[in-house]
Amino acid sequence: MTKATRAKAPASSSPLAGACLITLLAARRVIPSVPRRRRVVLREARLRRYCAANRLNRLGTLTYADANHDPIPVREHSGEFFRALRDSLDDDALPFAWAPEWHKTGHGLHAQSAVGRYVKPTLIVEAWGRGFVHVKLIGSPVGSGALGESRIAASYLSKYVAKSSQETEGA
Repeated sequence: MTKATRAKAPASSSPLAGACLITLLAARRVIPSVPRRRRVVLREARLRRYCAANRLNRLGTLTYADANHDPIPVREHSGEFFRALRDSLDDDALPFAWAPEWHKTGHGLHAQSAVGRYVKPTLIVEAWGRGFVHVKLIGSPVGSGALGESRIAASYLSKYVAKSSQETEGA
């Protein structure tokens, strides 16, 4: 089994499908003797490897129409969104990653996400159904291809993971 095969997202029947990426990364291994910043760095590295292995090169923002300041519904709604999206694509596996982020203007939380394939905008809007959606393909310098694009997307997402990890761990 290759590294890329092991890094694939869980199938829709998996109990982890649609789970918050931060929760999955944190649940792997928490060693109390490891300093908090080191744990964040390890989470970022794991996310970057996952994004590169699955070529997640399309970044999306899922924003609520009304302000939402509670992280629990954001997790539930993000899980429902990715399950609905996977079902609408009739696909068994849809590799994705997401991280919550506080809106700059105090509007509350929104979700930053990444997927590795084109999905029709109408399917994305229907699957989210709670507000606004913005998705863009990460363009890369000439010659770098999908791997280079996924590394750029991973750097964006890892920034949100670091911010969320610091907020949840009280840094």
